[in-house]
Amino acid sequence: MAFTKKQVEDFKLDIQNEYVMLNRVKKMMMSVLSICCACVIVILFMRNGNYYGVWRSVAIVTAVAAGILSALSYLSYRNGRKHVLKKINYLDQNK
Repeated sequence: MAFTKKQVEDFKLDIQNEYVMLNRVKKMMMSVLSICCACVIVILFMRNGNYYGVWRSVAIVTAVAAGILSALSYLSYRNGRKHVLKKINYLDQNK
């Protein structure tokens, strides 16, 4: 079944919008991953200080939260990329 010109243009616009969202998810994943790495470095090199327990606890909580968000972002990016590729293949098959 061939698409009409309007359907093809709408489909292309939909693919383009999803690709833009994938780039946003990728940027978010990289920034959250860098926050997680910074917190891990702080945890590992924090040796002395008056508020050792409090700041280490804050760093641990932040690292765990950033790690979880990073993992979820990666899954979202991977599944979104697969979805966009399926749409591109579907569009190519039905031209």
